Amino acid sequence: MVVSIRLPSESNLPHHYTYTSRRHSSTFFSPRIWRRVLPLAVLFILFVETYRFFDAPFAQPPASDIDSVYNLPGPEPATTGLKTLVIVACHSIWLGGASLGTSAAEWILEPYQSSASAPASFLAHINAGITAVQSDPSALLVFSGGETRPSAGPLTEAGSYYALAMQRGLISDDIRNRTTTELGATDSYQNLLFSLCRFREVTGGNYPEKIVVVSFGFKRERFVDLHRAAVGWPVGQDQFEFIAAGDPDEGIELVRAMEGERRTRILWEKDAHGCQEKGLGEKRRTRNWGRRTVPYELSCPELKGLLNVCVEQREVEQALLSTPWRGKATL
Repeated sequence: MVVSIRLPSESNLPHHYTYTSRRHSSTFFSPRIWRRVLPLAVLFILFVETYRFFDAPFAQPPASDIDSVYNLPGPEPATTGLKTLVIVACHSIWLGGASLGTSAAEWILEPYQSSASAPASFLAHINAGITAVQSDPSALLVFSGGETRPSAGPLTEAGSYYALAMQRGLISDDIRNRTTTELGATDSYQNLLFSLCRFREVTGGNYPEKIVVVSFGFKRERFVDLHRAAVGWPVGQDQFEFIAAGDPDEGIELVRAMEGERRTRILWEKDAHGCQEKGLGEKRRTRNWGRRTVPYELSCPELKGLLNVCVEQREVEQALLSTPWRGKATL
């Protein structure tokens, strides 16, 4: 028995069925086709891009850019040929304000610092330093002082003095390139030693021929007799000069300041480098509340001995052997 099945021709199909079948079977943009093709296309593109990413070498900066990072340019012409280091030893942090330093409210003062006279004293130190560097074209002015006040956050004594001098219009164009800051010192001994390192950094490897220190007059003996000798710097007016500025007026305030300085000087006489833990060393650590580590051992290798006296417990004579000014003159 033979069964014959006759399929209907397209002409005999309903109109809507024929039109839909043609459109879906012959059109590239058919939804049925894209449902199958699109996932494959996406997978293919992801595969190609992944291969290209891992196969291509990682981009490297041009050699010229690498050289520019490690071979930094030398100092500007204005900072070469300098011979005199002028140090302004900072004593507080200026917070800014409309009075530009004349109001005690703009300063972070210690209990022993008088709100009546301290602002004028600090401004006197700034002005004396500016005057000294203006009168000597070979001088570099360094404001020295670190993060010594927890309530000031990362603000530094030196940075605030510099900002105040700029806002008061004291740093003119002719001395701008000869004015800088030292941001690590926490006491007067470090004001001197660290500023010597800053001079070397700024001038491209040189040390000064002369040092000028600006501070309170009642601190003269501390700087001239103690700190100068502790770093082995030669004595003589043409090699070490002290400028007194900002002393309190005659009266009880000056008496108290001088008595406080007398007690502090006794500590420095017993501990020339400030190493003793229960004394100057503890005071130094407390002032360095931000736990900063100074980089001067790297930039001033000649002073490594002095910079590490407290850490390595070296003898002073050994620490002074490598100083560039050793034997320059009688101490």
